[in-house]
Amino acid sequence: MLFEWLGAKHGDERLATVAKVIENGVADAIAGGTSTRDLGGSASTTEFTAAVIKAISTGQN
Repeated sequence: MLFEWLGAKHGDERLATVAKVIENGVADAIAGGTSTRDLGGSASTTEFTAAVIKAISTGQN
């Protein structure tokens, strides 16, 4: 959300693109079955972050 706001504030489409990549990585991690306790899962924040990074780096988003 911060990257999206910064992109809009500064007119920088690259920041909006980064925001979308991160959002998609989060969605892919959740869809893949990895989520933290607050979302009904059992993953630690470290495990969830690793799943998001993997989704982004493998281009699943």
